[in-house]
Amino acid sequence: MNATLTYNPRNQLAQRTLDYIQSLGVFTITPLPATRTRKRKTDKSVDAQLWSDLKGALQEVKDHRDGNIQLKSAEELFDEL
Repeated sequence: MNATLTYNPRNQLAQRTLDYIQSLGVFTITPLPATRTRKRKTDKSVDAQLWSDLKGALQEVKDHRDGNIQLKSAEELFDEL
C-alpha cells in the first residue's frame, strides 16, 4: 500500500513528525523527484527595441532601489510631456 504525505519542509513540527515516523522503522520514505511547475516561455514576436527599453527601465528601477541613482518625481515626468 502506498500513501502520499504532503508537508512544508520548512515547518519544524512537520519535519520532526516525519523524522519520528521514519525512526519507527516500519515505514519507507521515498522522496518524489522535483518537478518544475513553471516553464520559461519566450515570445519571439516581441520587438527587440521594446525589449531593450523594458530591460533598461527595469535596470533604472533596480539602481534606484539600491540607492545608486535618483529618479524624477511623477510631476517632473508629466511636465516633460
